[in-house]
Amino acid sequence: STPADIAPRSRAEKNIVASPQDFLTSILKTRGYSGTSYGSLQTGYHNTPSDHQTKSYGVELTKAIRSSETATVRLLLEKGLHPNA
Repeated sequence: STPADIAPRSRAEKNIVASPQDFLTSILKTRGYSGTSYGSLQTGYHNTPSDHQTKSYGVELTKAIRSSETATVRLLLEKGLHPNA
């Protein structure tokens, strides 16, 4: 099944506008998958940062990462900054 196969067919259905999430859910359901969704705050993808992570976040580490200065990043991590800052 392709998205074109499940596209609305009747004239009345063509006027229905679905959100991207609703469209994806309908595709998943037609393929036999669950359409259940979960809020991101209730999953393992959202964790409150530790104090160490918060204190490690800063301009110096961010700048070194963005400019691919691996030696500087290594040095900052060796000094104790958290790698998940």
